[in-house]
Amino acid sequence: MARLRRWGGDGLARAMRDSFFAGASRRLESARAGLATRDATEVAQAMHALRSSSAQLGALAIARLCERGEEEADRTAFDDMKHLLDEIDRELVQFNSWLAFALGETG
Repeated sequence: MARLRRWGGDGLARAMRDSFFAGASRRLESARAGLATRDATEVAQAMHALRSSSAQLGALAIARLCERGEEEADRTAFDDMKHLLDEIDRELVQFNSWLAFALGETG
């Protein structure tokens, strides 16, 4: 986040954050839809995309969870996937709070 702020100021950092969370929401919806239909490919693709964007923004805990989700989807191991997606949701909330703090948006 500090590098983004140096390169493009707070405006770029906020735009990247907003884009990341919009994409994360879509990818989680896709993963949940894939889980509902037991479509391993859809789940794996959603987890892969979210893992990549998370790592790029420095959300390494989310990236690790997504990597686990991608591996489980590749093995069609759906039993714990709902729990994993819920855990990713919680990590996204925490990461958003951290970003708000880093951008000076907390009261």
